[in-house]
Amino acid sequence: MNYIKSTLLLLIFTIGFISCDNEENPIPSNQPIVSKSYKMIQPEEFTYNGTVNLEEDEDGKIILRVTLDQAASEEYQVQLYNGSIDLSATSIETLTPIAEGETESITDLSEKYTYQELTQINAHLRVIKKENDLNIESITELGTNEFDYDGEKTYEITNASGEVVGYSTFIPRTDGPMLVGVNLVNPDNQYEYVIDLYEGTKNSGVKTDNPFIELANIPMFSDNNSYTNLPEEYSTPASIEDAFLLIEKKPIVQGEGYYGKADVGGNELTGEVMMYDFAKPGSEDFINGWVKFEERVNGNVLFSHQMTGDSKPYSSFVINLNDDNYFEQGVILAHLGKTKVDTDEVIYFDLRERKDGTPITYNEIISSEYSVRMNKDSDPEYNGTEYFALSDVGTSALNGTHTISVFNFNHIDYSGEEFTIEMHERINGMAFFKSSYSEFLEESESYRIYLYEGTDYTDESAAQVALVGILDERYNDPTYEEDIINVDVNGDSINYDQLLERAGHYRLIRQSDEEVIANGLLK
Repeated sequence: MNYIKSTLLLLIFTIGFISCDNEENPIPSNQPIVSKSYKMIQPEEFTYNGTVNLEEDEDGKIILRVTLDQAASEEYQVQLYNGSIDLSATSIETLTPIAEGETESITDLSEKYTYQELTQINAHLRVIKKENDLNIESITELGTNEFDYDGEKTYEITNASGEVVGYSTFIPRTDGPMLVGVNLVNPDNQYEYVIDLYEGTKNSGVKTDNPFIELANIPMFSDNNSYTNLPEEYSTPASIEDAFLLIEKKPIVQGEGYYGKADVGGNELTGEVMMYDFAKPGSEDFINGWVKFEERVNGNVLFSHQMTGDSKPYSSFVINLNDDNYFEQGVILAHLGKTKVDTDEVIYFDLRERKDGTPITYNEIISSEYSVRMNKDSDPEYNGTEYFALSDVGTSALNGTHTISVFNFNHIDYSGEEFTIEMHERINGMAFFKSSYSEFLEESESYRIYLYEGTDYTDESAAQVALVGILDERYNDPTYEEDIINVDVNGDSINYDQLLERAGHYRLIRQSDEEVIANGLLK
């Protein structure tokens, strides 16, 4: 009997232990076995501010979990809306709200949807304030409308003064039309804002009666946002090859221009930029300015220039791109617009093609031996000797490597005179010389500058390497000259490195009697 009692007690104890263990560790687990995430977007700045997680656990429970990066400032409503993002869409499902001070909404949708149905749903989700469908704290697409976040592009919208007045974000979908969102920064909501895309760039494109693509307007007394689903053929920002966004206020205010513009799609700047200084060789006039080439996504070029010194164009001069360095000059390759009179503002020009109508690209310009000429003429076809400013660009430009040589005048007739020469290397490896000197040039006399082998200017056996320049009374005022050296004294091609390797010093020779009047070490 005692044996039976002991057995029963042991059985009861064992059953009780198992029962307690089941209550503390419910089975099956509620950990998700499959899940899918979506990023939430803050609609005013188009930044990511949370996530949506669709989860299915081992029990088949379907959970939609919405998590914000920042705690709610008040109770937020969470709603599913029919279709892709459209401010006129209707709510199809009310989810668990996010309480004030909390960040998360968790809703069990097991009785209404399967996991597969939610991954294929045609809907979007909004987190809204005060039960106002348009007072959106966060938003995202779900199911078949899912965004391709890696392809997103945001563009600044600026006014005529260059101030940022808004942002436009183009977000592709994994399978569907691209969404364009526009948000304005502190607009006057007494106006309607008309938003469209037009062909061309914001610099040179013009408004027409037929926009390239019409976008949703921002009505009066409404939120600051606009959302538009583009036609199917424009599935990525780059698929819009040549367009700009234009925003105008309505009703139009007399005397006011456009509200904002932005280059979008293919007209976006890639960030690749090459900038070159203006110069005025052979002149005492000090020119301070620059030219700049910027690459667009579509391969076209935004050209700009600015004159920043005291010397500014006194007339509307033509600017051209020539197909050689400015010493050789070459022929006109493309027109770059005109200057403005006596201004230091930055002037822009859209460069798309050569004179003959064939395309020209940023990569071609920076990899070619070209120059920019600001001619003293208003005729675009002028290619004479009269210029206001020049700039070598592409491989003609200097790469920063150079030597400076100060000459010693060893002839008694030239005591106290000064002569300095700089040898610069171009990007293409060729040599470029700049010399400055006091006014020692005699009437009816000319002088030659040679590079010689070795460092001894008295060595009569030293061989000439290259003729660097010829000076005569034409250059006595101003006392400045530039030359390009491509060949040695035998007519063979020679570059910067070869000159450094073969030559050791300069000699300034008076041509009438072949006397060396000055010398300088090449270093």
